[in-house]
Amino acid sequence: MNARPLSINLSNARARILGEGAWVASGQMASALAVLAGTRLLTEYLPAEVYGTISLLLGLASLGTTIACGPFFQTALRFYPEAVKKGQAPYLRKIVNGFLFRAAGVLICVFAVLWVIFRQRISIVLLILLAGLLIVDVTRTRELNFLNAGRRQRPYSVWVAFDAWARPVAALAMIFAFGVSAGSVLAGYVAGSLLALIVFAKIIRRGAADGELKQQDETMAAEIRRYALPLMPLAIVGWITSLSDRYIIGGLAGLGQAGIYAAAYGLVSRPFLMAGGVIDQTLRPVYFEAISNGNKRREKRTLFYHIAVTVLVCLCGVVLITLLRGEISGLLLAQKYRKGAELMPWIALGYAFLAISNVFANVCFAYKNTRYILFTQIASAGICLIVEIPAIYRYGILGAAVSVPVYFGAQLAMSIFLARRARKKGAYYNEN
Repeated sequence: MNARPLSINLSNARARILGEGAWVASGQMASALAVLAGTRLLTEYLPAEVYGTISLLLGLASLGTTIACGPFFQTALRFYPEAVKKGQAPYLRKIVNGFLFRAAGVLICVFAVLWVIFRQRISIVLLILLAGLLIVDVTRTRELNFLNAGRRQRPYSVWVAFDAWARPVAALAMIFAFGVSAGSVLAGYVAGSLLALIVFAKIIRRGAADGELKQQDETMAAEIRRYALPLMPLAIVGWITSLSDRYIIGGLAGLGQAGIYAAAYGLVSRPFLMAGGVIDQTLRPVYFEAISNGNKRREKRTLFYHIAVTVLVCLCGVVLITLLRGEISGLLLAQKYRKGAELMPWIALGYAFLAISNVFANVCFAYKNTRYILFTQIASAGICLIVEIPAIYRYGILGAAVSVPVYFGAQLAMSIFLARRARKKGAYYNEN
């Protein structure tokens, strides 16, 4: 007698997941188009040295954001389903905001120390712009993570797309107004993201007020600290694997070569980040909900689909980029950057490995075994430095590109192994 209601519920659940996936895909596609168009326009107007400088400055801002926020954003995603079930969602937001406030204070002190040390090389204007970009990025990423955790994919996707287009458009406006410089581009990025925050301020206020605090479980803060502590070093080690190569290139081969590499790297990595993000942002909340609710069947089915779809999409991406690398560089890069075409297949293969490894990392996050994530990232970062420094010294930017699948491939192998261990340990503790 319950068969029909059960089938209706399953059908509704699938329809919701597909609907959420469609919104995420739309947002990521609009964001990817913005990145492609922005890269084409910026490489047209900016010399390779200036583009290289911007990529290094943005890398510093990214490092600051991930150090300050990364552990707590991942924590919010994992604890959100349980907090909602217990009526503690506002308390979770309060805890995360407290952690972010303290982290922001530490980063401001770090920025001040950096300026004192490097004031001969970094202007105070660039430092202020970097601090402004960091503040805007932290605020935006916090709200986007809560939207994703609550499976509010429509406002999430619209915001992501709006921000992605606002940044390059504002950067070009600043270039035309104040001339070609790294400061103009950074000012444009700050202005574009700030405009997006203002436009979506109503969503932020609504999210902060969602639900009434029914109870305040003090053990949640302690559990969040235990969960987040092993994730704190991840910002640095993750930055090493994803961004350190352009700094090494800048030091060994010059800012021009770093600019060419960064342009090709950004173009190729973006489709894999986009595809992985669409799949991950659609299925990860479902996977976390299934584990929180003890639904083993749904957990296994969601993980299977997550792995299968990610592998298929990444395989297609590697093949297409390898075959069409000349056409991609000719269409999306200015003439002086097209040497980057030879780098594209290697970067594509590396990012395919990374996208798949992130699926298995979600298993460790889900079973609250963040130490495995830390171990995997540290090992990958170590392999990265061991491989890429001599490769860049000997072969330049081609050596850097060939290194990408080496260290991300090692990360994938470790992620698969440790995800299986985390799942077995989680099942054992649940049974006992």
